[in-house]
Amino acid sequence: MDSAPANELLILGLRGNENTCSGSMEHPMRAYLTNILAHTMFDLETNAEEAKRTVSDGGEVIMWTLDTKYYTADLAVRVTDMDAPPAVGDRGGQDPLLLAERGAASQGVILVFLDDLLPGEDTSSNLAKIEPWLRAAHSREDLELRLVVGVADGNPCSRGLAEKEEGEELQHKRAVWCLEYGFEYVHLDDAQQMLVEQAELRDRKGLQRVRECIEATTWRHISTRSRDVIGPRNKAQTEKESGRKHLNEGALKTLSSAGTRQGMERALLRGLVDAKVAGYKAGSDEEDETAVDELFDMLHAVQSSAGQYSDTDRRARAADVALRFAQSLGIFDDE
Repeated sequence: MDSAPANELLILGLRGNENTCSGSMEHPMRAYLTNILAHTMFDLETNAEEAKRTVSDGGEVIMWTLDTKYYTADLAVRVTDMDAPPAVGDRGGQDPLLLAERGAASQGVILVFLDDLLPGEDTSSNLAKIEPWLRAAHSREDLELRLVVGVADGNPCSRGLAEKEEGEELQHKRAVWCLEYGFEYVHLDDAQQMLVEQAELRDRKGLQRVRECIEATTWRHISTRSRDVIGPRNKAQTEKESGRKHLNEGALKTLSSAGTRQGMERALLRGLVDAKVAGYKAGSDEEDETAVDELFDMLHAVQSSAGQYSDTDRRARAADVALRFAQSLGIFDDE
């Protein structure tokens, strides 16, 4: 990518109470964070090994290029272990004020905690310490990515969290907590296996959901891919796109700026991704990309020929284009 600013993503590791399970003590929070980063965000060995890492104010910053089918985006991922030993003179844990400063520019926050921590149950926990910051973050409209990732270590705890009834109650309390702060809860089960069986990581639903959420976020600074990069085209598709080239250029001039078109394309593509994740069935990825261009061609045609129609006809044509936009996002079905 060019020298576009990096997007900020904050990841917090929260182990919680002193009464951790024995299995949790065998695998420190740092190991969980490393594995979630490496196997959810990075392409396993390649990008994880080549990532540029810096450490400042007790937190690690990893520069990562999110590379999807539709766009690329540079992310500055700040990883903070809230259970790390305090610095000399610090009364314990990470400074909440410093945390608030780090998170002020973040567009996404992922809270990662082990299964022995219940959000809000212990006022002395690290999560309770950052609740004032979470309340402030809850009112931010630009904080788009909000995930709580719960990691089960696979070992029964002395408190009985492994029992079915306790587990159901725990899940309910977490759901209520996440609703209060506007977070989505993702559960990663059997973390001991996750740490050692790398071959199965990509098949785990929890990790897939985290990746989907990261990719579906409307990051401020992205570079969209050309259709030639997204996928191969057959001869007919190529000729069709070439014939529409002058229309696409006209549409760009009609819109207020190239950034406006990019933003609308980004919103449309994100909507298509979200719709497919939710179960909406559209065409193939290549067909969806072509459909986006066709929508902009229709918009340009409506705008350029507005003077040729009555007010009623103009409104009808505009409504038709709006309906097609909605259908492309999965808001309405084709009927």
